[in-house]
Amino acid sequence: MPVSFRLAGSCFATAIVALSLAASSVAAAAWQPSVALTSSGFGLMWQGGVATTSSGAFLVAYEDGYYGQYSAYLRRSTDHGTTWAKATRLSPACFSGGPQIAADGNEVDAVWIETPFCDLSDTHRIAYRRSNDGGRTFGTITTIAWTSAHSFPSVARGTDGTVLVGWTDDDTSTIYARTSVDGGTTFGPAIKIAQTTNEAYESLPGDHDGFARVALGSGVSYVGYYGKQHKLYVRMSTDHGSTWSPPTELSASTDGYSWWSLSAEGTHAVAAFPEIGTNEWTRYRLTTDAGQTWSAPVDLSSPSGPDSSYPSVLLRDGVLRAVYSRMASNGWYAAFYRKGLENGSLSAPVKVSPRGEHADAYPAGAEASGSATIVAYFLLNASGDAVYVRAR
Repeated sequence: MPVSFRLAGSCFATAIVALSLAASSVAAAAWQPSVALTSSGFGLMWQGGVATTSSGAFLVAYEDGYYGQYSAYLRRSTDHGTTWAKATRLSPACFSGGPQIAADGNEVDAVWIETPFCDLSDTHRIAYRRSNDGGRTFGTITTIAWTSAHSFPSVARGTDGTVLVGWTDDDTSTIYARTSVDGGTTFGPAIKIAQTTNEAYESLPGDHDGFARVALGSGVSYVGYYGKQHKLYVRMSTDHGSTWSPPTELSASTDGYSWWSLSAEGTHAVAAFPEIGTNEWTRYRLTTDAGQTWSAPVDLSSPSGPDSSYPSVLLRDGVLRAVYSRMASNGWYAAFYRKGLENGSLSAPVKVSPRGEHADAYPAGAEASGSATIVAYFLLNASGDAVYVRAR
C-alpha cells in the first residue's frame, strides 16, 4: 500500500497529485522531458490542480515552501506545456495550500485553505478567487468559510456559469457545499451535505475528513464524500444546491484516505475510487442519467495485481481518461494512464511518470487541449518533494 499522505499537524502537510493526459494514444506520442515547476524541495500538488482554457492555455496550481512559509501558486503555459510563465501567487497569506482549480472558457476558479495570520493560529479559511482572462490575473479573494485546519476544498465550474465549492469542516465532522449562480461573483449559504465518521489521518484519531469532491453537469450538481469508514457516497442537486438527493453509496470498501475523483459532462458522470480486498486496486462507476442510477464497478487496475490507489478521471466528449498510482516492478510507485470510451474498453495501462527509482509518483487528474497533452505529477523523494510537468 502506498504512502497514505495522512495529513497531520499543519494543513499543508504532504499530499499528492499529478495529472493529465489526452485523447490520442499515449504510446504513439513522443513525450518531452519533464519540466520542474518547483525547486524548493517542498513543492506539493493536489488533485484538482490542473485545468485548460478555451484559448488552449494549460494551468497548474500547487503549493510551494520558501523561508518557512507555504503558499498557493499557479503557473500557466500557452505553448502546450513546453514553457511555463512565472508563478502567480494566489494568496498573500503566510501559510496557504491545497489549491484546486476549475475552468470553462476563459473563466478560471481557484480555491485553497489558508491561515491569514502568520502566527499559525487555529484560524483557517477556505478562500476563492476568480479569473476572467484565462488565469493571467485574478480578482479579489472571497471567503467561502472559516473552518478547520484540514478542510481542503474542491471546486467545479459548469458551462452555465455555476460554481460549486465543497469541503469538510473537521472540527464538526461536517461536509458542506456552497453554490454560485452568477459565475463566482456571489455565493449562496453553506448547505450541510453530510456528517462523516471517516478517520482519514492515522496520526489524528478522531479527526474526520470526508475528502469532499464536487462536479457539475448539465443541470445537476454532485458532491461526493467518504461518509463512514471505507464507504463512499454521492448526493445530487438539480436546483443549484438548494436541495439534495438522498445519498447513494458508491462503494462500501474504499480505503478512506486516498484521494478519489469525480468528473461530469452533460448528464453523464464518473467516480473513480480505491477499493480494498486482498490487496488495493482502483475502480470507477458511471452514470448516464444525472446520478439516478450508476453502473456496476469497472476495474481500472487489476484486483490481483500490484497495489494501486489515488485514481483520477476526466470525462470529456464521451472519452474517459484515467490515471492512478501503481507499484512498479522496482517497488516504487509510478503513475499509469488509461483511455477509452466511457462505456467501452480502455487502453492498456501505460506508465507516464518517467522517474521511479527511490521516488514515488502519484497522479490525480487528467487534462488535454486539442492535440496537446500534459501530465503533471507529484514526486515524493527523500531528497525533496517536487511538482513536474511533462508535455507531448
